[in-house]
Amino acid sequence: MLWRESTRECIRLESRHVPIGVLPVLPEQPEIDSTPILPGDRLLVYTDGVIETVNREGEQFGIDRVESILAASDTTSDTTALLNAAFATLSSFRHGPQTDDVFIVAAKFL
Repeated sequence: MLWRESTRECIRLESRHVPIGVLPVLPEQPEIDSTPILPGDRLLVYTDGVIETVNREGEQFGIDRVESILAASDTTSDTTALLNAAFATLSSFRHGPQTDDVFIVAAKFL
Protein backbone atom coordinates (compact mmCIF):
# COMPACT_ATOMS: atom_id res chain seq x y z
CA MET A 1 0.00 0.00 0.00
CA LEU A 2 1.32 3.42 -0.92
CA TRP A 3 0.58 6.68 0.89
CA ARG A 4 0.71 9.46 -1.69
CA GLU A 5 1.74 12.49 0.35
CA SER A 6 1.00 15.01 -2.41
CA THR A 7 -2.69 14.02 -2.60
CA ARG A 8 -3.03 12.68 0.98
CA GLU A 9 -4.50 9.36 -0.20
CA CYS A 10 -3.74 5.65 -0.03
CA ILE A 11 -3.14 3.72 -3.20
CA ARG A 12 -3.67 -0.02 -2.98
CA LEU A 13 -0.99 -1.74 -5.00
CA GLU A 14 -2.58 -4.98 -6.12
CA SER A 15 -0.71 -7.73 -7.90
CA ARG A 16 -2.03 -10.12 -10.51
CA HIS A 17 1.15 -12.16 -10.43
CA VAL A 18 2.23 -15.39 -8.79
CA PRO A 19 4.14 -14.70 -5.56
CA ILE A 20 7.90 -15.20 -5.73
CA GLY A 21 8.90 -18.72 -4.74
CA VAL A 22 5.56 -20.40 -5.52
CA LEU A 23 6.61 -21.67 -8.95
CA PRO A 24 10.03 -23.22 -9.60
CA VAL A 25 10.43 -21.05 -12.72
CA LEU A 26 8.94 -17.64 -13.53
CA PRO A 27 6.82 -17.31 -16.68
CA GLU A 28 8.82 -16.35 -19.80
CA GLN A 29 6.91 -13.10 -20.30
CA PRO A 30 5.92 -11.90 -16.80
CA GLU A 31 3.67 -8.86 -16.69
CA ILE A 32 5.31 -5.83 -15.15
CA ASP A 33 3.36 -3.16 -13.31
CA SER A 34 4.77 0.15 -12.20
CA THR A 35 3.70 3.00 -9.97
CA PRO A 36 5.66 6.23 -9.72
CA ILE A 37 7.10 6.98 -6.30
CA LEU A 38 7.29 10.65 -5.32
CA PRO A 39 9.18 12.44 -2.55
CA GLY A 40 7.24 12.16 0.72
CA ASP A 41 5.45 8.96 -0.28
CA ARG A 42 5.39 6.07 2.18
CA LEU A 43 5.20 2.40 1.26
CA LEU A 44 3.84 -0.30 3.54
CA VAL A 45 4.35 -3.92 2.49
CA TYR A 46 2.81 -6.69 4.58
CA THR A 47 2.05 -10.41 4.53
CA ASP A 48 -1.40 -11.95 4.51
CA GLY A 49 -0.97 -12.79 8.20
CA VAL A 50 -1.56 -9.10 8.96
CA ILE A 51 -4.90 -8.75 7.18
CA GLU A 52 -6.06 -12.24 8.22
CA THR A 53 -5.50 -11.67 11.96
CA VAL A 54 -8.84 -12.16 13.75
CA ASN A 55 -10.44 -10.52 16.78
CA ARG A 56 -12.70 -11.99 19.47
CA GLU A 57 -15.70 -11.90 17.11
CA GLY A 58 -13.80 -13.70 14.34
CA GLU A 59 -13.57 -10.57 12.19
CA GLN A 60 -10.40 -10.19 10.12
CA PHE A 61 -8.14 -7.16 10.49
CA GLY A 62 -8.48 -6.47 6.78
CA ILE A 63 -7.00 -4.07 4.27
CA ASP A 64 -9.14 -1.11 5.38
CA ARG A 65 -7.51 -1.12 8.82
CA VAL A 66 -4.05 -1.24 7.27
CA GLU A 67 -5.03 1.74 5.14
CA SER A 68 -6.28 3.59 8.22
CA ILE A 69 -2.96 3.07 10.01
CA LEU A 70 -1.06 4.43 7.03
CA ALA A 71 -3.41 7.41 6.58
CA ALA A 72 -3.21 8.31 10.28
CA SER A 73 0.57 8.10 10.47
CA ASP A 74 2.66 11.20 11.02
CA THR A 75 4.39 11.69 7.69
CA THR A 76 7.03 13.92 9.26
CA SER A 77 8.30 11.13 11.52
CA ASP A 78 10.46 8.20 10.56
CA THR A 79 9.11 4.78 9.63
CA THR A 80 9.75 3.40 13.12
CA ALA A 81 6.69 5.28 14.40
CA LEU A 82 4.59 3.86 11.57
CA LEU A 83 5.74 0.31 12.30
CA ASN A 84 5.14 0.74 16.03
CA ALA A 85 1.61 1.99 15.34
CA ALA A 86 0.92 -0.90 12.97
CA PHE A 87 2.09 -3.57 15.40
CA ALA A 88 0.35 -1.95 18.39
CA THR A 89 -2.95 -1.71 16.50
CA LEU A 90 -2.66 -5.28 15.28
CA SER A 91 -1.77 -6.56 18.74
CA SER A 92 -4.72 -4.83 20.42
CA PHE A 93 -7.07 -6.13 17.69
CA ARG A 94 -5.93 -9.76 17.82
CA HIS A 95 -7.62 -12.32 20.02
CA GLY A 96 -5.66 -15.42 20.92
CA PRO A 97 -2.34 -16.53 19.52
CA GLN A 98 -1.11 -15.39 16.14
CA THR A 99 -1.73 -18.24 13.67
CA ASP A 100 0.13 -16.92 10.62
CA ASP A 101 3.27 -14.95 9.90
CA VAL A 102 3.14 -11.20 10.43
CA PHE A 103 5.69 -9.26 8.43
CA ILE A 104 5.55 -5.51 7.78
CA VAL A 105 8.08 -3.33 5.98
CA ALA A 106 7.79 0.45 5.79
CA ALA A 107 9.71 2.83 3.55
CA LYS A 108 9.65 6.62 3.30
CA PHE A 109 10.85 8.21 0.09
CA LEU A 110 12.81 11.44 0.23
